[in-house]
Amino acid sequence: MNTYRTLAAVALFSLGLANASGCVSSQSADSAVVASGSGFSVTLAEVDEEVRERLFQEKTRGGDVAMVYELRAEALDSMIQSHVLATESTRRNVTVDELLASETPAVTDEEVEAFYETNRERMQGASLEAIADRIRGFLGQQKQGETVGALVEAASIEVSLERPRFEVEPIGPSRGPTDAPITIVEFSDFQCPFCSRAVPIMNELLSRHPDDIRVVYRHLPLESIHPRARDAAVASACAEDQDKFWAFHDALFANPGQFGDEDFARVSTEVGLDTEAFSACYAVRTPEPRIDADIEAARAAGVTSTPAFLVNGILMKGAQPVEAFEQVIASELAQGRTAAP
Repeated sequence: MNTYRTLAAVALFSLGLANASGCVSSQSADSAVVASGSGFSVTLAEVDEEVRERLFQEKTRGGDVAMVYELRAEALDSMIQSHVLATESTRRNVTVDELLASETPAVTDEEVEAFYETNRERMQGASLEAIADRIRGFLGQQKQGETVGALVEAASIEVSLERPRFEVEPIGPSRGPTDAPITIVEFSDFQCPFCSRAVPIMNELLSRHPDDIRVVYRHLPLESIHPRARDAAVASACAEDQDKFWAFHDALFANPGQFGDEDFARVSTEVGLDTEAFSACYAVRTPEPRIDADIEAARAAGVTSTPAFLVNGILMKGAQPVEAFEQVIASELAQGRTAAP
């Protein structure tokens, strides 16, 4: 089954438009009684509704508004793609498969070899000959996706589905101009491995948009799974008091697993802190109220995992690729939106 058809099926089901009983769509089939007795009766339609509700709750994590948006956006994209492909294939009097075949460039041997060489370390020792067909299939899917994207763009379909926004105060250590039109509030945990992956992503975004982006760091130590995360947050906040937060931040993420008090003391020396002032701050836990305020702000926005980012209030969860952030940033800049003061 082609990718776009699979996505279309998911879209229809997600929006409750697909008939769970397959090709049978008659009223009598939906109203057929599938269980009865002892004053109890259930129709097939009632069972289907129960399944839909359970899957919806599972997919959206209990109706989380950000997850609901993601599900709706994925479904809407798939429905738009299916509509555009069907309309264009009808206009040309060809099948959808024929349309895609005619519009999608073939994958060349040179492209397969180039991909293999670029990703050789990830091939687990497999030779080019052994894995060439899989690479060709992967690149073919990419090209087909680009073809579908180009057809959708040419169709000029206006989409008004908007991402939900959350109000989170951008307070805390930051990088980038304070008057930047884009503010990214990052909730992070120093012991979270996925948070360490987000560090180069934020660095790349700041490098690409030096005048347009401000990144604000807020703490969300997940103590139930990262027992030293709160201590690391306190230590970094003590470094912030001496205007050395980012140096401390980079050092902690560069050395995963080194979260003992002696490690914090060593880093304080390496980044040039007043070690006596740092030790005193850490010993009496001076920054604790700040850490608690960050945690409460995260909870108020529905953030329960790390890393999480609010791009002008738009919630993005996980260490997503640079391109995912770029899409939101480009949309915000194109619409002339600015971060809340």
